[in-house]
Amino acid sequence: MGLRTPGLVLASAARWPDGPAIPTCHPDRKHQAKGFCSPCYRRTYQRERTATDPAYVDARRRLGREYVARHPDKPRRDWLRLAYGIAPIDLAAMLEAQDGRCLICGRDDERLVVDHDHRTGIVRGLLCNSCNVGIGFLNDDPERLLDAVAYLTGDRRAEA
Repeated sequence: MGLRTPGLVLASAARWPDGPAIPTCHPDRKHQAKGFCSPCYRRTYQRERTATDPAYVDARRRLGREYVARHPDKPRRDWLRLAYGIAPIDLAAMLEAQDGRCLICGRDDERLVVDHDHRTGIVRGLLCNSCNVGIGFLNDDPERLLDAVAYLTGDRRAEA
């Protein structure tokens, strides 16, 4: 295919006298090929190729491993941005403000995880995995947490 020059009518324009093709999968997107938009074509092509070409699968795996080796922090960076809307610099600031310690137990001997309110999505702070899982299993409910404390101390709370 030649270079695209402004004002030049390409031979491909003759194939679509009514304008460019519209993808059947997503009519609002630009057509890529075979009736698909670009993401759907890529996904369909890769799925078909993955099912029929072991060399393609091996090459994709190798390229993926090489990419992760070159960019080891990218998956975590992407996860922080997508899941919590924070950047690594925000995480570093939180870690420094907490002196590298879990906000609940105060331990600094393990990697801290981002704790957030599941209803609002607001990040509350950094916790060790044990504390984060613990409050998660109690559905972030302060009443259940107080009931658990009463149970552990042997002091049954009065039923309301």
